[in-house]
Amino acid sequence: MEGLSTDKSAEGRFGFGNRGGLLGNGGLGLGNGARATDGPVSGKEKRATVGSLAPIPPQPVTPHDRDLVEMMGGMGMGMEGISFYNRRATVILDQIIQHGVTTVLDKNEIKRQQSLQHAHDMYAHVDILGLHRISRIQHYGLHFAKYVGRIARGNAETKTLDETLVDIALVALSAANSLNMELYARNSALSDFENLASSTGKFCDGAEKFDHMEDCHESIRDALVEIFSWVVQRAKSEGIGLESAIPSRREFLRQRQVFHFPAE
Repeated sequence: MEGLSTDKSAEGRFGFGNRGGLLGNGGLGLGNGARATDGPVSGKEKRATVGSLAPIPPQPVTPHDRDLVEMMGGMGMGMEGISFYNRRATVILDQIIQHGVTTVLDKNEIKRQQSLQHAHDMYAHVDILGLHRISRIQHYGLHFAKYVGRIARGNAETKTLDETLVDIALVALSAANSLNMELYARNSALSDFENLASSTGKFCDGAEKFDHMEDCHESIRDALVEIFSWVVQRAKSEGIGLESAIPSRREFLRQRQVFHFPAE
């Protein structure tokens, strides 16, 4: 699946600085995009030092690294924490700040995002996870219908298209987990608004059939793939990197919880 995206702005991808995103003010202690190295770093030889620890050479940023950064940002872990993780994160963040990150939203990445979404839902949406699976699917159908309405309102809608696209992706991941299916995106998906409305109608039609004990599982799964494929293609056409926007949105939703207590 085509989903290659490169963004050289650390602030745009990981919420550095005053935006208060994933790693901003109180995340990994970098604030305002400051670098986390002890000494000067040349263009060819990136290195990072924490305390008296030896430098770690530059290396590719992997999905596991992004999980590490997201986890540490969510915990508010500072540079005085566990030495290995801090050293590793310092190298990763230095590379992100200097060069950006290139990632591919492929099948493995989507499955990884499903796992991360489940952990997020356990924290921020436990009320929905407590519902019966059928009620959950119907709830997600209402979400999709709400997003169709947002887009239909155009400039009259207060939510931006970027926010809505990320929300559609998040709900699609949650719905896939509730359906116990591995989500994927079709390359041939169309990104016109009518296609989203049609797929949403198909999803809601299947969700409504639960109440009549009619066969609907396959149609719901197919509609969900159509919705997810639509949002991947539309995000691509809008220049939105879902693989970086999704973690930032999750962090925002976590911070809205009344019991959320950010580390100092």
